[in-house]
Amino acid sequence: MAEEVRVDKSLSKEEIYQQLFPQLESLMDPDEPVLSSLSNLTAALRSAFDNISWVGFYINNSGTLFLGPF
Repeated sequence: MAEEVRVDKSLSKEEIYQQLFPQLESLMDPDEPVLSSLSNLTAALRSAFDNISWVGFYINNSGTLFLGPF
């Protein structure tokens, strides 16, 4: 991830999400593969919250779930 995600971790979860959402939008690029955006989102969410144990995505491919970035 080229940019640093900046949030005030002393805020409530809702307030952190409010700070984080515009930053997450800036990490998603429709001209790049979806996998790149999911990887950036995973890294950003993990860095924003200290008290979570897992962040990741599952990708649905024709009814079968595959583990994506985590």
